[in-house]
Amino acid sequence: MPRYKQSLTVAFDTTDDTPLYSGICYYRNNLSDNIEIRRSGIFISFERSKKDKPGELLNTQNSIIRYYLQKALCLYLAVEGYIPKVSAITFTCNDKTVPIEHESFTHHWEGCRADIYLDPKAAGIIFESDKGKPFYIMMTHFLKAQLDNFSHDRFRSAWSSLNCLYTYIDALDNEGYRTEEKKLTTLANTMTDNTMPDSIKRVESLDTETFWKKLNWYNVFNSYSNKEFNRVVSGAYKDSFLIGLICHYRDVFKAEIKSNDKDWKKIEEKVGKNISAPKDRLKFLICKYCYHVRNKSFHAERAYPLFIISEDAETRIEKELTQIILLTIKDLFNLYTAKARE
Repeated sequence: MPRYKQSLTVAFDTTDDTPLYSGICYYRNNLSDNIEIRRSGIFISFERSKKDKPGELLNTQNSIIRYYLQKALCLYLAVEGYIPKVSAITFTCNDKTVPIEHESFTHHWEGCRADIYLDPKAAGIIFESDKGKPFYIMMTHFLKAQLDNFSHDRFRSAWSSLNCLYTYIDALDNEGYRTEEKKLTTLANTMTDNTMPDSIKRVESLDTETFWKKLNWYNVFNSYSNKEFNRVVSGAYKDSFLIGLICHYRDVFKAEIKSNDKDWKKIEEKVGKNISAPKDRLKFLICKYCYHVRNKSFHAERAYPLFIISEDAETRIEKELTQIILLTIKDLFNLYTAKARE
């Protein structure tokens, strides 16, 4: 049976030929093809026993080549932060090359912008084997969080990416059903045990007056259970700055908690120790504050903020939280792609 050598080339309007990825593009155990991604373009090569038709190559319902191209575009955007203008898309079968009309679906690619990048080597895992699937899912939501027009959609997409990531991390050491609380505990422990350079740097830069005191402390602390409060008492947080904020907002806790003078005294004693543990602040923001915001949104416990009148009052904190989530994803993505390759 004859085999037809075929390829799809997407040429960008740039002369920069820097390589971003070169290797296999995994589809399933018995099928993988070759892909090369450079700043100047994307080249997908494959052999089949049947000739593909240019008009059907990207348009059939289960097109493998379209799937490859979508992954390639995601990697390009994730590591470069933008996609250049497309100058041409061509399809080659054996020695015959024909152009493919593309303006109808490529004209909006130029508007794609991402400010937080992934390392090219780490990002390449999405092509390498079945291990890359969860990382590709994370990447798509990671990018969507940076492309959306609505601030709250960006937050939700960022959380979806993180949700995929911490579910993946938790499943490495645990089997069967796991509650979100247990998964978040695993995430908090992971952040404690590993360096988190980009997210920690961002957290350390947050201003007390313009960020920390602008958080909705009532909604978070008024939802604290006795079990959660006991964790604070027993030393879940050691950071004096964060503990000081908790003490400052004592009055917003539930009545039975804020009236517990004995435990509050234990907490207040830790403030004067001047311990700096910025990871505690990161864990609090991600695993407690952002998760609380996520629940209010995903379970439709509040109206969707469709019409923003004051960006500063309504979305500034949310945008900052989104950035912190994305930087947390970046730190953990780099860490766990390396582990997946071991």
